[in-house]
Amino acid sequence: TVQESDGVGVSYTKTGDFTAIIKMENPIDKFSADTRKYYDFTKLMSDVSYTVGDGFIIQKQDVLVRKVFNSSPYSSPKDSFYQKAYFRSFNNRKYMSAETYLCITQENKKSALFSYDSKKFQDFFIKVHKVLDLLKDGNIEAEFLNKDQVNKYIDRYFSQDFSSANGAMTNLNVKDEVIGMG
Repeated sequence: TVQESDGVGVSYTKTGDFTAIIKMENPIDKFSADTRKYYDFTKLMSDVSYTVGDGFIIQKQDVLVRKVFNSSPYSSPKDSFYQKAYFRSFNNRKYMSAETYLCITQENKKSALFSYDSKKFQDFFIKVHKVLDLLKDGNIEAEFLNKDQVNKYIDRYFSQDFSSANGAMTNLNVKDEVIGMG
């Protein structure tokens, strides 16, 4: 189940855990050898871990997708000849897109009965907002996914299809002895 609270999509599991997902810019450049950036990002993630504390699961997920560049959103009729030629030269070229998500899950105590605890949810909400502030203070573009975006992300995650416009679970082959994907 996914609900929205103040623009933040929160996913609830059947065991009572709840998760907020932050889409963020990955500060490490592709093929970078800048160790300072790696150490800075590692320290930032360590600060995130200290901020949320015990009882939380933090997952950083990098989604790599092969895409084809379409120049039409970047060009307009007002562009000069050189601008149009520049974008046209990259049109239909394949490239690797990288999107980074930070999933923060508050674990619920495992017992026979699960009940909603508004104080625990408010604490979760405050902590995930502190995480967003930490990321922004670290000069990283970041935003919470809303309800629709969380639903779309979950569907795409389970189907392992981040490249098509509409994700579908048609790439799974389930048999008695094996499950195949792709």
